[in-house]
Amino acid sequence: MLIGLDYPDLHYSYRDIRGKPGEPIARLTPLGWTCIGDPNSGQDQTLFNRTYFARGQENRNDLDNIVRKFWEIENVKTPSENVFLSSDEQKALSKVEQSLEFKDGHYEVKVPWKDDTPSLPNNYNMALSRLENTEKRLKKDPSIAKVYTQTIEKYIEKGYVRKVSTKEETVIGKWNLPHFPVIRPDKETTKTRIVFDASAKFQGISLNDTIHQGPKLQPDLFDVLLRLRKYPVALVCDIAEMYLRIKIAPDDRPYHRFLWRAMKSEQVPEEYEFNSVVFGVNSSPFQAQFVSRKHAEMTKDSYPRATETVLKSTYMDDSMDSVINDEQGIELYNQLSQLWEKAGMYARKWLSNSKAVLQCIPEEDRASQVDLDEGYLPSCQKKTTDKLTNCTTLKSIHTSDSDWRLDPVRYSSFVRLVRVQAYVYRFIDNCRLKQEQRRQRSLSTVEYADAELEIIKNAQREAFSDEYNALIKSKDLPKTSKLLGLQPRIDENGLIRCDGRLEYADFLSFDARYPIILPRKNWVTKLIVKRYHDLGKDVSGTNQTFSALSSRFWIISGREEIREYEHECYTCRKRKAKVAEQVMAPLPEIRFKTPLHAFARTAVDFGGPFITVQGRGKRRQKRNLCLFTCLASRAVHLEVAFGLDTDSFLNAFYRMVNRRGLPKEIISDNGTNFVGANRELKELVALLDTDKIQNSISNQGIKWHFNPPLAPHSGGIHETMIKSAKRAIYAILGNADINDEELLTSFTGAEALINSRPLTYQSADPKDDTPLTPNHFLHGQLGGHFAPESVDDTDFNPCKRWRRIQELIRHFWKRWIREWLPGLNKRDKWTKTKRDMKTDDIVLVMNPNVPRGHWPLGRIIEVFPGKDGHVRVAKVSLGQTVLIRPITKLCPLDIETSENDSDK
Repeated sequence: MLIGLDYPDLHYSYRDIRGKPGEPIARLTPLGWTCIGDPNSGQDQTLFNRTYFARGQENRNDLDNIVRKFWEIENVKTPSENVFLSSDEQKALSKVEQSLEFKDGHYEVKVPWKDDTPSLPNNYNMALSRLENTEKRLKKDPSIAKVYTQTIEKYIEKGYVRKVSTKEETVIGKWNLPHFPVIRPDKETTKTRIVFDASAKFQGISLNDTIHQGPKLQPDLFDVLLRLRKYPVALVCDIAEMYLRIKIAPDDRPYHRFLWRAMKSEQVPEEYEFNSVVFGVNSSPFQAQFVSRKHAEMTKDSYPRATETVLKSTYMDDSMDSVINDEQGIELYNQLSQLWEKAGMYARKWLSNSKAVLQCIPEEDRASQVDLDEGYLPSCQKKTTDKLTNCTTLKSIHTSDSDWRLDPVRYSSFVRLVRVQAYVYRFIDNCRLKQEQRRQRSLSTVEYADAELEIIKNAQREAFSDEYNALIKSKDLPKTSKLLGLQPRIDENGLIRCDGRLEYADFLSFDARYPIILPRKNWVTKLIVKRYHDLGKDVSGTNQTFSALSSRFWIISGREEIREYEHECYTCRKRKAKVAEQVMAPLPEIRFKTPLHAFARTAVDFGGPFITVQGRGKRRQKRNLCLFTCLASRAVHLEVAFGLDTDSFLNAFYRMVNRRGLPKEIISDNGTNFVGANRELKELVALLDTDKIQNSISNQGIKWHFNPPLAPHSGGIHETMIKSAKRAIYAILGNADINDEELLTSFTGAEALINSRPLTYQSADPKDDTPLTPNHFLHGQLGGHFAPESVDDTDFNPCKRWRRIQELIRHFWKRWIREWLPGLNKRDKWTKTKRDMKTDDIVLVMNPNVPRGHWPLGRIIEVFPGKDGHVRVAKVSLGQTVLIRPITKLCPLDIETSENDSDK
């Protein structure tokens, strides 16, 4: 007796009796005593082994299927087996059964929630992100996007889905289902199916996590197939949109919403709500099977034969059964059609092996075609060959004439592909020749040309199979063919050529007058485009490459094909890469802190040099401009830097402090980023001891901020003042030789001139206030002129005068906030938000001192987001060197490939 593994209880041992080591063991099982071991183990034996070894090439997937089928056969269930339900399955079955109702021609059920009230977070942002990803995928193929949109519109039209009102969008308990397309070209009706992802998690939970899956109610597929083959007449049908024809309770519908905006990315997506069972929710198969089986049981008196088919021969949404003769087949068809119709469902795609039964079925309800896997059908012919040793190998190498002998997708060079093809053809020819007649030398021009034409011919037949068959049979091309306007014909080599209007242009070559037609989005076409693009040394544009290709080929939508390759070409992307941009950042907080006094918060920068003469010998010395500008009032203070060392800068800084007061915060460029491209100014910056400056000013309670390196736009407030100061100084000095005293005087004159410029609008009305100038915040008047000689000091009160001055200064600050500050709100450039740079992005690092082709390639290792969350500064690794650069000095390279390319 053999006891199968699907009866483990029968293998249980109540008692074991053991003998000596190596002797048999007696075991008491529920079926009685059994013996394990060899009863002749104690005797000497002579063993004869005979081994037969035959090896065949088997696919790993085939081996897995064989093992899986073996265990399925070993575990065939018997009809007497009882189905036991778990407590969760019993709970789900009870909920659905109690909620079942028939309303308005459709069944309605509740969702078997694990809890009475599901607790789900608001996943709107996650659903919106998934919608954007789906839209990007659909935009790559407009035909799929059109079908996707039409499917949702059909759902709305049929009442499966409804648009949610604005008031209902604020409901607390709801869940938005992400959705995406699944493409199935092999399907007869629905080639593009929308899948709603109920397993998508947000904050660690998904919709499926809160719903009972329910018990398995459909019969075993093995049993269904046995019933289908039981009798001579078979009948098969499919239930159209079975899930969507079953309604769910109104209270459960807010948890089955999704976002959609009909591919209009600029609009805010709207919320839609399912009224029906959703394909993708884990309880949907259970709900659909329960409704169908329950409906069959309730109508068994009217349709007894159809009820049996639904209960025993329906797997998911397919009913398949067999009967003894044609009359019973027609009766089964009528009963099934009426049974499903009373449930609000529609049976379609009827199939039968009986012509009499098919004649009773309307033609529009029949399946249009039957796909048979003929290669797997059993053959009645007696085989005379050893299948194990021969057929496996023959099956793996046999292909039809339309299949490629070589896979061009494996090659990235058209020349290499042609060479391999040519050597394959030479090998085939050599196999037919004698040893002394075989070719052994390098490929000839004829062999190369023949292989090239064969590759192009196979690509044409693969892409234009309908057109090729029509041209061979001298028939008209299909109306939807892309070759209609090209007047295609087949030449003596079997190639499809364009028979255009250049027939009499004898000065052109034959290929130019009758170019070979190449398909769009084909790997061979891509390799040919790559070859001609590379011949231009990566400097030819789209027009040049298209012109070169047109001398021999005509590519469908050729310019788009060339542009796609140029987008993938690394050299082209590197040459055309643009510097990164980001929306202009808000002004720094330091410029809006509570005003204390002028120069409380200051920016510092350098300019120059200026040449002065010293003594009788007129020895020339270089002096530099050290500019301090108030971040609030825009007043400037100019000092002369007499040397190129840190002490000279600190002296200039303390002279400014003694006259303008101690600043609280200072901002300046970082290191070599000071304005002034000459070598001497760079030496000055390089020699500045940053640590010494920090130690010197930290004792005064001053904070020092540095802008990123090579980011002059970050210090625009002092860069503008440097430009204005140099213009004013050169206007005063002219071309005359000056000494230090005259230079200092010109600095103060330029300072007074700049501080007298108006900050606000100059009105033509004499009654309006005088425009604000920086001098109003420094001196309380328009300019820094001397006071009149005669001053009336009658009843002069210093305290009242001091309060009057303070009141006047507060008035100026109020006008500054009211009149000048709002003018800073506008962004003059960088007005659009762009993609933020991320870690591991590949970039070109700009270097104005070398040509673009020699800019180094770097990788971002760290980003520094601003307070608004956008990245404008990044740390870049150049091998052993690490630099900090603004994004305006980085050119991002998009090295990610598309989904299609990655699949290839």
